[in-house]
Amino acid sequence: MSAMSQVSFQWKAFDALNLAQLYQLLRLRQQVFIVEQQSIYDDIDNEDQHSMHGLLSSKERLVGYIRLRVLTDIIKIERVVLEPESRGKKLGMVLMNQALDKATDLNARLPLMLSAQTEAQQFYQQWGFKVCSSAYDDGGILHVDMRREPGESQRRRTTSG
Repeated sequence: MSAMSQVSFQWKAFDALNLAQLYQLLRLRQQVFIVEQQSIYDDIDNEDQHSMHGLLSSKERLVGYIRLRVLTDIIKIERVVLEPESRGKKLGMVLMNQALDKATDLNARLPLMLSAQTEAQQFYQQWGFKVCSSAYDDGGILHVDMRREPGESQRRRTTSG
């Protein structure tokens, strides 16, 4: 059985998260972004309360997460993360396809923005994101801003990646 057939995905607003889900998503973000990547930054940033939270689970356990925030003139894709054991199984594609579908549902006329670690830049280019900044240090890791205009390739349908 493939990894993708064993996962479920759901979107939740902050106030719809139960305590176990909130704990799991904050723990996953901490384990990967702060501990594994040794990046000291303000992950709990007072934006979770105004975001949609994408939860990727396998057997009741959170294995991936993504956050969407709708601002006045853009939709931000943030905190894209997979636990180490779930990487290399195309689950990042699941997260991104779900985020693009949700962003379209929320407001198809807004461009999408994300801040990508420079080593992940090619991953996001598969969905039509283009670099729109110079590289900058964010918590000790080089990042670039990436943007996708409305109407650009909606979804990556191949299975590579």
